[in-house]
Amino acid sequence: MALSGENMAVEVALPIFLVYFFFVYYPFFVLSILIPLVAITLLALLVAKFAHRKMNFFYVV
Repeated sequence: MALSGENMAVEVALPIFLVYFFFVYYPFFVLSILIPLVAITLLALLVAKFAHRKMNFFYVV
């Protein structure tokens, strides 16, 4: 990939996007969506364990 004057923006668009996605967008997505989801799930499992109930994806048995 040789960077030439007129096509330089086209040639660096994908690498710039990939750097943005992996180092900016995805970490904020993980912090804002997945970590609270994991915390809520662990809290629900902890409550089910202390209530001596089995829990599956649909309801507490």
